[in-house]
Amino acid sequence: EYVVIPAGMAMPIPEHLTYEDAAAIPEAFLTAYLNLWWLGGLKPEHRVLVHAAASGVGTAALQLIREAGATSYATAGSQRKLLKANALGAKASHDYKTGWRDWLMEQTDNQGVNIVLDFVGAPYFEDHLQVLATDGKLIVIGTLGGAITEQPLHLGKLLAKRLQIIG
Repeated sequence: EYVVIPAGMAMPIPEHLTYEDAAAIPEAFLTAYLNLWWLGGLKPEHRVLVHAAASGVGTAALQLIREAGATSYATAGSQRKLLKANALGAKASHDYKTGWRDWLMEQTDNQGVNIVLDFVGAPYFEDHLQVLATDGKLIVIGTLGGAITEQPLHLGKLLAKRLQIIG
């Protein structure tokens, strides 16, 4: 059997995978690729924050960032997931339940990151504006934590660092 992917190409399904499992692999990697390269403009010198780093798209993103020669920082909610993120290429990982903004700024010598791959949404919005470096891109690919921010958006924060918010 084959999984058909965009552009009419087909990939053989390994015998040990179900059709559903096989379909999930290109879905995760293509989603990560789209968001990192097409929308994020990923470059080898970039630093990237990946939330939900043990999810399908998160694990794909970590591997793609590693292969691009860029640096990833990961958040997840358990020690097992953090170890997985590190094994897949994260330079460092942190339990989001203990707060992550100060940890990330410490990890990047207060430089912040060029790209945030955000699955969480509203609860982290203000923190993302703080951790993005000049010309940084916040790429929102999910709203697991909510879609409506509680604080009004101060546009000056976007202007000061030339930030981009991309959905």
